[in-house]
Amino acid sequence: MRTMSPIYEGSRPTCQGPDPAPGAEQAAAIHARARGTIRNVAGGRPGHTVAPRSPAPGGAGRGSLDVHFGVWIRPRDPLRTRSTGRVVQSRRRAGNSLSRRSSCATLPAHSKRVAIMELNARVLARQEVAPGLIILRVAPEGWALPPFEPGQFAVLGLPGAAPRVPEAEPENPPPPPHQLIRRAYSIASSSRQHEYLEFYLALVRTGALTPRLFRLHVGDRLWLGPRFSGMFTLRHVPADAHLVLVATGTGLAPYMSMLRTHLAESAHRRTAVIHGARYPSDLGYRNELEDLARRHPHLTYLPVVSRPQGAVPPWSGAVGHVQDIWRAGLIARAWGFPPEPAHTHVFLCGNPQMIEDMVRLLEGEGFREHHKDAPGQIHTERYW
Repeated sequence: MRTMSPIYEGSRPTCQGPDPAPGAEQAAAIHARARGTIRNVAGGRPGHTVAPRSPAPGGAGRGSLDVHFGVWIRPRDPLRTRSTGRVVQSRRRAGNSLSRRSSCATLPAHSKRVAIMELNARVLARQEVAPGLIILRVAPEGWALPPFEPGQFAVLGLPGAAPRVPEAEPENPPPPPHQLIRRAYSIASSSRQHEYLEFYLALVRTGALTPRLFRLHVGDRLWLGPRFSGMFTLRHVPADAHLVLVATGTGLAPYMSMLRTHLAESAHRRTAVIHGARYPSDLGYRNELEDLARRHPHLTYLPVVSRPQGAVPPWSGAVGHVQDIWRAGLIARAWGFPPEPAHTHVFLCGNPQMIEDMVRLLEGEGFREHHKDAPGQIHTERYW
């Protein structure tokens, strides 16, 4: 999986006095939907932060700065404080989930250096595929999703203060509460879907972000990067070339975006999806892929598991690894002809060891790995 190191955004002056509140200019800067950027409330420069230093007009009791969420909390918001469970009232939109509220006066000393961050998206749906696997739908708040190509990735983030799932390994040391932890994840939703983005996530118990993402529920807020990137797309594949999409685990995500976007209009090309997992229950999107294969004869879905023992119901499909599916010639049997470099491109996504093994297999059959300065038929995306 692509990873981005935890970051410290700009300078973080210490909050002064109880319940510091922004003035009009600062409040406007905080509320401005800057598409996820962190801004200097004094100068508007991305990458710098300045904590407000003066109390709100009328006294500190008029409201406070939510350190973790970077929003100005008014007394009318329905909001529960983390320390006391006290409920205050707010004008947030109906349906918003209860959030944690803190003021600089109640934070421990090490937490008083804060970043004004904008959690600019909300969880629309959460589906548990299996223990340690979820599908998360995330919608932007107050801004429109920019265009993207199927196969690209987005960046999600949460502050270090966000809670983690109990099964996560202890953090030593834990990140600062104000630190925005960001990681990149492949998009699974169609590029024609403009309401939300979908992500297929695996829990990394020693990770910084996934233990926090797995604690999110419908209605909870998080940070979504305003730009999408990545070269693992169909951009360099001829329109008439056949496709073999090979994945392990959550490496299936970019292929779901490709299929949801292009499959219905691609009857002229054969497409095969080989998805490997340890257990049958780990085959995310299995029902959808089986349905797509029934409705679109040019799609072949070949799931394979390495540990079928004890599955309920019993597993009757292929056992082994994705490399075994290729060696067994199952694609040629389904297509009626073997995939060859002259007319087929192969995408590999997921476990780096799988990718290395598959590249060796493919190169032995005349395929070449694609590079910007040396086009080929093998496209790779290593997930860690």
